Amino acid sequence: MMKRLMAGILLIMMAGCASVEESDAGAAKPKPDLVFLGTVQSIESSTSPQSLANWVVTFRVDRIQSGEFGGKTFSFRIHSPSKSGLETGKQYLVEATRTNTGYTVDQYQWMKRTHNQAVLPIAASAAQADR
Repeated sequence: MMKRLMAGILLIMMAGCASVEESDAGAAKPKPDLVFLGTVQSIESSTSPQSLANWVVTFRVDRIQSGEFGGKTFSFRIHSPSKSGLETGKQYLVEATRTNTGYTVDQYQWMKRTHNQAVLPIAASAAQADR
């Protein structure tokens, strides 16, 4: 399990996939460079020195809505799974902003939206994909 987790973290670091930064409530929200519909595959504990974001969330990328991303999964660190509102097996709309090292993801974006905007029933999203 630990080897798999470390390999996953190494892949995240090598791909420059994502980092988490809290957004400043007073600052203008930048337009996301990447928006995708994804299903949470896993939320795993992973301590990181000098970081309070000790959980790694891995999404299966179901559909890109805007931007470009060639991977099948997208992972990023969060501080607290319960505070982020993410649950394994559920589908969410993910917004990410490109940085020099990967992407920045607001780990609380799902809590800022209404329930219907954040969590998408799999059957409904599959029907939308067929259109």
